[in-house]
Amino acid sequence: MTAPTRRDALLALAAAALPALGKIRGIDIGVCGGMDGFSKAEALGFDYFEPSVAALSTLSDQAFADVRKQVMA
Repeated sequence: MTAPTRRDALLALAAAALPALGKIRGIDIGVCGGMDGFSKAEALGFDYFEPSVAALSTLSDQAFADVRKQVMA
């Protein structure tokens, strides 16, 4: 088992704060990153996800369509 990264720790802390901050005070909390982190952010309950535009711009049309389908689901 690998040790958690700094990013994992921050995601866990933010997820723990969501009920206290986001849901009570109406604050939306999101995360930025590559699409490989989209499912994790969704599972942790973030209100939004901002993908890396640089990474999205290099995708093929089919790969972009797959990302779009994932996001729309």
